[in-house]
Amino acid sequence: MANFSRAWVDEVMLPDGTAASSAYDIDCWLKRSGWALAGDYSDDFRKNVRFRQQQARRQENFAALIHNYKRLIWNEK
Repeated sequence: MANFSRAWVDEVMLPDGTAASSAYDIDCWLKRSGWALAGDYSDDFRKNVRFRQQQARRQENFAALIHNYKRLIWNEK
C-alpha cells in the first residue's frame, strides 16, 4: 500500500496557481475553496454549504435593503 501523505516527486499546479506537493496540500486547497471529494459529501458538509449559501443571501438582501433605504432618503427633498 502506498503512503499518499508523503511529498510527491512532481508538484501539481492547482487552478488558483499554487503548487501542491502532496495529497494533504490538495485536501487543504479543497477546504479553502469550499469543494470536497465525492466521498466527502456528508450530511454535515451539505448543511455547512447550505448555511453558507443562506448567509450569503441574507447579506446580499440586507445590503440591497440598506442601499434602497439610503437612495429613498437621499432622493427625498
